[in-house]
Amino acid sequence: RHYRALSPDVVHHVALKPILLGSLAAALARVPAIINAPVGQGFVFTSAHLKARLLRPAVSLGLRLAMGGRGALAVFENHDDLTAMTASGALSSDRAYLIRGAGVDLASYQPHAPPAGKVRIVLGARMLADKGIREFIEAARLLRLRGVAAECLLAGGPDPQNPASLDASELQCATEATWLGPIADMASLLASCHVACLPSYREGLPKFLLEAMASGLPCVATDVVGCREAVADGESGLLVPPRDPAALADALERLVADPVLRARMGAAGRARAETLFADEVVCAATLAVYERAIRHDV
Repeated sequence: RHYRALSPDVVHHVALKPILLGSLAAALARVPAIINAPVGQGFVFTSAHLKARLLRPAVSLGLRLAMGGRGALAVFENHDDLTAMTASGALSSDRAYLIRGAGVDLASYQPHAPPAGKVRIVLGARMLADKGIREFIEAARLLRLRGVAAECLLAGGPDPQNPASLDASELQCATEATWLGPIADMASLLASCHVACLPSYREGLPKFLLEAMASGLPCVATDVVGCREAVADGESGLLVPPRDPAALADALERLVADPVLRARMGAAGRARAETLFADEVVCAATLAVYERAIRHDV
């Protein structure tokens, strides 16, 4: 109904539900150009819950049909997702674009002098199991047992509507890592830290890591879709296997012990953010896709 009333020349759907429902609505309303951006892919594709496993085949089929629909262009946040979709035959490569995330404001997130005192490691995300929250807490426990002088912080709130969410009581009981709750000023928090960490099971392109790199922090993340698009292993940070607290603790300990390595990787991360992830870079790439869609060159 809304699409018929508005008669848009282009619609841009972001995330699974808008893609599935919006593409159907756009087809019924005869919208001439559709841009679909499957970011993250979330609970259905990362969780081992029965509900997720039951939904996955139907959602995958619907996503493939929507992405390959008439008049549709697709925007992906990482090479892995783009390659998988085009290799499946659901979408031709000439209709697929790589635009790395929603951009980061380089003026708001800037490098800073390392604060004095104990090394602070921060994980910023919704408090979901598939963000690697429990693995981070366990890695913090291992660091403490090893005598590593580091303060581990969790920044973000639970998501009660998500089956993978941790509840507040579990987070408050995790004495190995300090839960800060939702953070209104992430830039200031990053400026007070030395290392950023995101041991997620899967991402589209994690904004937290982009903001951390723009802030000049080295990053420890998992070698999974999305995270490896953000972090260049051995250059702007370290990648470890997912669901592996011991490997995570090893990488964090390496950075805690080596301020020179932290500085080198932090500078490389800032340069990477300026080149690949800046607002200006992402906006220019997005406008180029819009221009093609408006020309109906699909």
